[in-house]
Amino acid sequence: MARKSNCYLDRFEGDKAILLIDGAEAVIPRALLPADISEGDYLNIEASIDTERRNSVSAEISRLQDDLKSGKGES
Repeated sequence: MARKSNCYLDRFEGDKAILLIDGAEAVIPRALLPADISEGDYLNIEASIDTERRNSVSAEISRLQDDLKSGKGES
């Protein structure tokens, strides 16, 4: 399930955006925000787990570990 939170765009510092989320600062690339956002705007932030990507990466790691164990990963 996704967790939603509101946050406040406090300021820009060059190509970085400083967000205030529950009183804590978070710094993200300015390019990740909507182009028309301004300092003082509020954002809705949603976070959820990308299970498809997690499973894909986990499978790839297992495959690489198996290759190393079988000697396929050696030069």
